[in-house]
Amino acid sequence: MKALFLVPILFVATSALAELPGTDLLAGLIVKQFDRDHDGNVDLNEWQNGANDGFIEMDHDQDGFLSEPELDALAEPIAEEVGKFGAIASVALIKKILYTFDTDHDRRISKAEYETGCAALFKLLDTNHDGLLTRPELADLPLRLFKSGG
Repeated sequence: MKALFLVPILFVATSALAELPGTDLLAGLIVKQFDRDHDGNVDLNEWQNGANDGFIEMDHDQDGFLSEPELDALAEPIAEEVGKFGAIASVALIKKILYTFDTDHDRRISKAEYETGCAALFKLLDTNHDGLLTRPELADLPLRLFKSGG
């Protein structure tokens, strides 16, 4: 299931974000898809490769932008991994995250916006600055992203 290469994801900044349905599922899917050396963590190289692969996978019409219908299309392949309700929660998180990357507010995410957003997201999530993202760090994605004003 390659369609999750996204990510990087998004909500409202409250402590309730840590309890949002789908955050742990999404973290697990990211580790499963991005962790190419299977050590249980995602390093910067894995993150960049996974993010790039994800953009290509999600950009169905190959126009260099991610649109809402392309993001909605993630539900079916994600449902194969985590079920229908898990997919609904995960896609909602993915859309929220990705729309924070939309700096020109045109409701489409360009390749440049995506790459910039994904790079910033890695730095934000790597709370102990060890160059690795763990599953717990990834599960904190909504909280960290929106506390930072993303």
